Amino acid sequence: MHGRLTRAYGRRVLEMEQRGGAPIGALAPLARRARSLADDAEIAGAALRVTSSAKLSRRLGGEVLWIVGAGSEADGGRTRGEGALGGLRLDRVHAAMVGGELDDEPHVPALAHRLAGSRVRMCPPETLLHAVVPATHVDVTQPDAVMALCDAAGGERLAQACFAETAAWLPYEMSGAALARELGRAAATPGVRLALLARRGLVTWAETPEACHAATVAAVVLARAFLAAAGDAPCRGGTALAPLRTRERARLLARLLPVVRSALGSRRPKVVEVDTTPAVLDFVCTRDAPTLAKAGPVCPQQVAHTQRAPLWIDLDPRCDDAGDLAERVVRGARRHRAQVRWEAAAFGGCEGTTLDPDARVVLIAGVGMVAAGATRTEAHRARCAYGRAIRALSAATALDRFVAPNVPECCAFERALAGNLT
Repeated sequence: MHGRLTRAYGRRVLEMEQRGGAPIGALAPLARRARSLADDAEIAGAALRVTSSAKLSRRLGGEVLWIVGAGSEADGGRTRGEGALGGLRLDRVHAAMVGGELDDEPHVPALAHRLAGSRVRMCPPETLLHAVVPATHVDVTQPDAVMALCDAAGGERLAQACFAETAAWLPYEMSGAALARELGRAAATPGVRLALLARRGLVTWAETPEACHAATVAAVVLARAFLAAAGDAPCRGGTALAPLRTRERARLLARLLPVVRSALGSRRPKVVEVDTTPAVLDFVCTRDAPTLAKAGPVCPQQVAHTQRAPLWIDLDPRCDDAGDLAERVVRGARRHRAQVRWEAAAFGGCEGTTLDPDARVVLIAGVGMVAAGATRTEAHRARCAYGRAIRALSAATALDRFVAPNVPECCAFERALAGNLT
């Protein structure tokens, strides 16, 4: 199966080269770089995805920004996303930014007129970040260790301590165009080789694909070492309860999972996956886990897999049984649907028939995580994405207070993503 996907992707690369006028063979290394980064689960992070770009000259003159989005192979290779190739006339994108045509979200209608070829697939929401950096090759990622810095309340101070003067810190901007302009100015500063975007992720760049890939990996290694040096600081308010024993947990889940599938299947039947790994169990047994879970994702890109927040189910092992939990799941699923619909209506998220308001992640205190999706692949992606989010969230709270993207920020990303798919 993997071989067929690789061959099909190679044929698509060749077709895009021929249609868009890029040098033959130039896009294949770009695709390989994106795949290599995405295959590292820690680099792909809770987004389960990376974007890589190259600015290449066309045969007919002018530079074209080519972007590849690659999905993660997280946890067993079943979340392999399909590659997306997009080519944009760079001069037209820069002119549109100067003219203010890209100040509103989403940018898809404005960017559609600047494609290098009419049959080239549309570019991802991070397109403007790739376009403004004055370097040939750019990577945009959401690594776990780096997101711990980006999601901390004192992120700017921590980024300075970790990367010194080589990194620029950019506060969160609701407008992608405003953020892109700030990134362009920061990337042009002498000595700055990467940028940390608050609650959004990591941007690295270089003049060769090898150097760009190396810069991304080096940033992750440095952030990981910084977290390790910070030590095991008290986080998440301490332990609230002990996890249920393996046999007791298995018996409880056997009775509870049919209820979860039914409660989360208001629009369509759902497939569920269970995660009781040590990292997940440690999280759901801590005192501050309900508050942190409801705060939101580690990055807006995560909402494509897990929604903004999971459904939290309390458990008191001294007096609760499967019936009590089942009742809480049904009531909680109903409240979660109402909350998702309200957020979409109030802040302009995905509405109407495109909205599935059922929870995609259920966290049960002392038991673990249940991820749901319309297909096995979707359920697995939700489980992997929230598993990575727990790692980043745990590291962030060990450093400082966790600050998640809020509801309007998540809805803005959903609008951009929905516009990209239409």
